[in-house]
Amino acid sequence: MVRRFRLISLIVLGFVFGQLTTTELHAAKTSSVSKTHKAAGSPWRHVCAKSPNGKGNSCQIIQQLLVKKSKKILMSGSIRLSGKKNSPALMLQLPHGMFIPAGIAVRVDKKPLKKTAVQTCDHRGCFTGLALDDKMLVNMKKGKNIVVAFRNLKKQTIAISLSLKGFTAAYKKLSSHATR
Repeated sequence: MVRRFRLISLIVLGFVFGQLTTTELHAAKTSSVSKTHKAAGSPWRHVCAKSPNGKGNSCQIIQQLLVKKSKKILMSGSIRLSGKKNSPALMLQLPHGMFIPAGIAVRVDKKPLKKTAVQTCDHRGCFTGLALDDKMLVNMKKGKNIVVAFRNLKKQTIAISLSLKGFTAAYKKLSSHATR
């Protein structure tokens, strides 16, 4: 059992310290995907799919960090607007091999941390989400990076960044779809 955890830790560290690239999200080839758009030079993608109830589209902006050689997802961040007020929420997909009790810390550049707990894990990784208040959203529009930090199984802190280049335009597009 200990050997398995060590192996998972080494794999995660290999992903984290290996060569990473931000790539385009390739929409699944299903009839439910209606639109996928990416602004030039921006790692953020605007993706819309038909809502499960068949009424309108469900849209989000998303950025994925992939391991260069394997093209497997290291981390993914997406923002959706939900509820009657179209409140923004950041959803994160993180790698396996996390020390789950330590939780996750999110910050924009050097702004104060927002802490959140891991909500669930499956074969794709671990997931969490946090509501974005007005202050965090303004910081994201002005900032350069979202830094996501967590601890590995050796309790070492791992920090991974998502670029905020092109975020403001992508969020504006997302907001315009929510008001339709």
